[in-house]
Amino acid sequence: MRILLSILLALFSTTAWCQTDDPESIAGGSVTTSLPGIDVDAPEYDFGDIFWGQPVSHTYMISNQTEIPVTLTTIRTDCGCSAILDDPATMNPGDSRRLTVTYEPENKEGQIDKRITVYTDMRDDQNPSKWFELHLRGRIVSILSINPAHVFFKKVHFGTSSEETVLIHAKEGNEINILSAVSGSENLQVTLESPSDVAGDEPSEWKLALKLLDTTPVGAFKSTVKILTDHAAQKEITINVLAYVRGPVSLYPTQCYLGAVEPGQLITKTFAIEKEGDDPAFAPPTVSSMPDWISASIECLTANRKYSISIEVIVPQDIEGRLSGQFVIDTQEPTAPRFEVPVFAYVLPQVTPTAAATSDASGQPASEPDEN
Repeated sequence: MRILLSILLALFSTTAWCQTDDPESIAGGSVTTSLPGIDVDAPEYDFGDIFWGQPVSHTYMISNQTEIPVTLTTIRTDCGCSAILDDPATMNPGDSRRLTVTYEPENKEGQIDKRITVYTDMRDDQNPSKWFELHLRGRIVSILSINPAHVFFKKVHFGTSSEETVLIHAKEGNEINILSAVSGSENLQVTLESPSDVAGDEPSEWKLALKLLDTTPVGAFKSTVKILTDHAAQKEITINVLAYVRGPVSLYPTQCYLGAVEPGQLITKTFAIEKEGDDPAFAPPTVSSMPDWISASIECLTANRKYSISIEVIVPQDIEGRLSGQFVIDTQEPTAPRFEVPVFAYVLPQVTPTAAATSDASGQPASEPDEN
């Protein structure tokens, strides 16, 4: 059995083959981390070139060279990464654990440096900090140039269709052919055209026409278009597609992101829900299906038209890492009878203050890793 510790910042997942490590490319020997007695093989690993749409993985070997059991309590990763730690999380003296981190490359070329922060239960006068960092680096590249790399349909109203165009061409020196484009939603129509469709030439640029159909329901729309190619290094590329379909009733914002929070913290967020037009009147909405750490209150801003919904979140004391839930707004309106609003945050590990933990050797306050 394995413990899955995953943090996902996007919104989408891709299905593709994973690049694995070449054992000869991993630096040999173990390196002591910022925690004395905790060693890691290649704590800073460089993948080299990473292709769009091709997840890559690296396995770190973490060893306990201390004389006491050490538990790896929490794994925090940057956006786009997920981590799997061998079970059990507690390492006796001399034990090792594998930590496998997978990175899903975003559709943006350039250098990346992804940080993985590993928290432990180590804390004493000699070790006031109980965490250490690992890094994944590389350079995102693509054989194809895609413009835009992500599609967002603007100002979409319920009952009307909307269209966007993506231009794709092979970069100089690369021979590649696009086999097909596959829509991830029945409400998203995709048409792939190439120069050969018109002139009979070998295709060098493709036009991808996307049409959001008038049957798309009110609310947030999320889907993908998968580009399938004949190139061995980049067989599949995923284009994310987003939209917000407005109806007579609109909600803003459409999700509740709380960021990094502490156990027991109280956070308040406000939402506005409004109906356009003259008739009929807009009855007060109701809020339901909330976990016990969320409460809500409703205030009328404009009679029969606009309401304010205040959400209070009390972060649970017994959770570390990803926190997620949702609440439901019922409107009694035919075109938008309900809004499901996701709530998510990252709960920071609890820290027990000690004299040694509050300052470093220079007398300055000790710091936790930067959230960004």
